[in-house]
Amino acid sequence: MGNPLESTTLQQQAANHTEKQFDTSPDLLTELVTAIMDSHEAHSTMSKKALNSDQVLEGMFKVVPKHGRLWEKLREKKAA
Repeated sequence: MGNPLESTTLQQQAANHTEKQFDTSPDLLTELVTAIMDSHEAHSTMSKKALNSDQVLEGMFKVVPKHGRLWEKLREKKAA
């Protein structure tokens, strides 16, 4: 699963319960823990691929600073 918004169980509970009832659902905790674990696994896999492959690392090096606006964000942070 990985994304609580895509959980049919949570969608049904949100549609059929009050917010207070929804907030106490044991399924909510389960879905959130699953999302956290899936996110950790995905990031771990991506990191391992980057660190174990010069080609992947070089590709990320070319894309990440521009796409993430790294230079601009660092300058803004320094000016603040």
